Amino acid sequence: MPISLSNVAVEAFRDQFTNVYQAAAVLGNTSQSVMSVVGEAYKWPIQGAGLMVERGAFQSLLPVSDIDYNQVTTTFDNYVLNLPVDIFQQAELNINAMQSLGSVHAKAAGRREDQFIIDALNTTTTSPIAADGKNMTVEKIVAAATQMDEANVDADDRFLIMTPSQLKSLMSEETATSTLYVNNHVLMNGQIDTFMGFRVITIGNRDTGGLPKDGDNRTCFAWQKDAVGRAYSLNPHTEVDWSPAHQSWLTISRMRCGASALLSDGIVPILCDETA
Repeated sequence: MPISLSNVAVEAFRDQFTNVYQAAAVLGNTSQSVMSVVGEAYKWPIQGAGLMVERGAFQSLLPVSDIDYNQVTTTFDNYVLNLPVDIFQQAELNINAMQSLGSVHAKAAGRREDQFIIDALNTTTTSPIAADGKNMTVEKIVAAATQMDEANVDADDRFLIMTPSQLKSLMSEETATSTLYVNNHVLMNGQIDTFMGFRVITIGNRDTGGLPKDGDNRTCFAWQKDAVGRAYSLNPHTEVDWSPAHQSWLTISRMRCGASALLSDGIVPILCDETA
C-alpha cells in the first residue's frame, strides 16, 4: 500500500473511523461516562438515599440528617490497533481502500468499548436469576424487572443484553410472540426494541469476549444506565503516521478506558441454558 497518502485520503480514513465507530459500539449510551480523565484512575462518588424526618417543635434546632457515601475506583486499560501499510506492498492506496481500513479500526474500537461495559456488568454482586435448565424466557425478564422495581431502581434507561440464542428462545414462547409480534414488529425482525421496560440489545460471539459463558450457561444482563460507569483517560482516537524506520504508513487507533459496576441493585445477571 501507499507510496503517498494525500490529505484527502487521511481525512477520509478519520471520517470513516468516526462514522463507523459510532455505529459499531452498540453499548455506547448505556452507562454513565466521563471523558478525558487525568490521572491513573477515576473515583466515582456514590451517595446513598436521603431520608426526610419530622421537623420537630417550632423554633427548635433542625435535625441533622446523614447519608451513606463511598467511592468506586475505575482503573484504566490501554488498547491499540496498529496496521502498518508498507510502501513496497502497493504503489498507491485508493480512497475506497482507506475507508475500508478505517472501518476495520472503528469496528475493533467499538467492540472493545462494548466489552468494557460487559466486563463491568460481570463484576456485580447481585445474585443471578438461575438458569433452571431453561434458555431466555419471559418469566426471567419479568423477574429481572421485578427485582429492580423492588429495589426502587429508576424505571428509565433500562437495558437487556442477550445473544441470538436467547432471542430465538424468547421468540419461541407463545407469551412473547403474542405480545411482541403485535406491538413490536421490529424486535421480530431482529432489531432493537423494548420489552418489560428494557431496551433489548443482541450481540453475537466476539473475539473480545462477549457475554460470559460457563459450560452451557450464558450470562445475560439487565441493568439501568446509572448502575455502570465508564471512564476514558484517552478518548477513542485514530490517526495515520509515517514511520521512516519501517518505511510504512501506520494506521493506529488507541484508547485508554475502564468501567465499573456502581450500583449493584441496578444490575441483574440472568443465566440461560443455551442447550434448552
